[in-house]
Amino acid sequence: MYWKSFNFFRLYSFSFLHLKFNNMLKKISLLSLVFILSLVACVQTNDSKNTQSQTEETRQIATDFHDKFWNMSDLEGGRALVADTLFLYSPTNEFKGMALTYDRMMGVRNMFANMMTGLHYEPINISSDGKHAWVLAKASYTHDQTVETKLGVFEPTGKQVDYFIMYKYTVENGKITEAYDIHDLYNRSKQMGFIPDL
Repeated sequence: MYWKSFNFFRLYSFSFLHLKFNNMLKKISLLSLVFILSLVACVQTNDSKNTQSQTEETRQIATDFHDKFWNMSDLEGGRALVADTLFLYSPTNEFKGMALTYDRMMGVRNMFANMMTGLHYEPINISSDGKHAWVLAKASYTHDQTVETKLGVFEPTGKQVDYFIMYKYTVENGKITEAYDIHDLYNRSKQMGFIPDL
């Protein structure tokens, strides 16, 4: 009788402890789940803030570069926005990529300025996402200089030429490392007399 009572007490105690242990595990699991979800939410929030911050920084760098370099408001100041070597992808190099130093870029920009009087790039839209930025601009200049191209030599028409350009920049560690550009060469060439009216 005593043994049976002992076994019953032991079984009851074990069941009671087992139930408490299970409840404790459930509480711990629930708390762990809440903690993990909170941690994930914090990480996602931080990632979102970091991405948003990077996007804003990228857009500002693209905006400043467009103004300082392409519109020549501070050509030397644009140097701080570009990596030591920038890779340019454009129709002129069949988008294969050309490594350029900033000094060489300034030489090209000055050549454009001498060849295209009053050359100005008016930004229409500047957008960014993470480390990439896109700039849609309208270029305008007066065709009052002789222009030499692969199509031949073209005498000045005295006309104002307007055309669109799209740029894409990659920004890493606060510097532009890659640039893509594509110009509306057809309309530009047509306005300069390169392409006759049909």
